[in-house]
Amino acid sequence: MKIWMISLLIILIVVGAILLFSSFYVLDQTQQAVVLRFGKIV
Repeated sequence: MKIWMISLLIILIVVGAILLFSSFYVLDQTQQAVVLRFGKIV
């Protein structure tokens, strides 16, 4: 096994996870009003 390939995979996974969490955080902030409205309807 090549160590640089494993480290590159780990770096890609970490960066992808950070991007996913940040985008989910932004979506959560922008959709708070929508969630509140749907919560009242449901």
